[in-house]
Amino acid sequence: AHEVMAALPDKRKSSGMTPAGLPGINLEKALKRVGKRDLLDKMLKDFRVYHLEDDRIIRDCLKNGSLLDARRVVHTLKGLALSIGAEELGSAAAQMETALVHEMKDEFAERVEEISQNLEIVGLSLSLLEANSAQEPETLPLNEPDKPLDMDKIVEIINELTIQLGNNNLGACSLVKSLKNSITEQPLRSETEKLDLAVEQLNFKDAIRLLENIKGVMKMR
Repeated sequence: AHEVMAALPDKRKSSGMTPAGLPGINLEKALKRVGKRDLLDKMLKDFRVYHLEDDRIIRDCLKNGSLLDARRVVHTLKGLALSIGAEELGSAAAQMETALVHEMKDEFAERVEEISQNLEIVGLSLSLLEANSAQEPETLPLNEPDKPLDMDKIVEIINELTIQLGNNNLGACSLVKSLKNSITEQPLRSETEKLDLAVEQLNFKDAIRLLENIKGVMKMR
């Protein structure tokens, strides 16, 4: 942990720190991939909430002999890491995925440890980013994951999710979490839960169908 902390910028010396200076995350690349700043804000926040313990989940899967489940978690982590500009984490996840595909069991421990180290760096950077955002909200405002969004924002998420699913982009994983957290009323709530499950299972064909159902209920077609 000390090595990780040493890699982070010292807030006391850089109160005017810009988010671009974060270790483990290249926000410029992430913004080019995602395309919209507020969408990237949400993806960063959701990654911090939902994925910083993915290494523990992977270890649990390996301990239980569930290599397929481990591959699903690693595959999703790889895509999301690259989407938010966490290049080294994405690379570590890609190497773990290769080891899982070829059942290179002698490499599992080392590869998971690499993921853990990179997740720690990314997690600390995201915490620092959030603290910086709280001090200077105009820099990179982040929405709370459990705070309902307004209808315009929900429509924006659905439109972007339609594009991501159509392109088989794993950035859809974070977007669907945002959508699920924003909708509390039935029958949309049930549909978003089904959509979330389909995306988690990487079943994008069903996810597209479920999203179309949601758009139909909302009369967005």
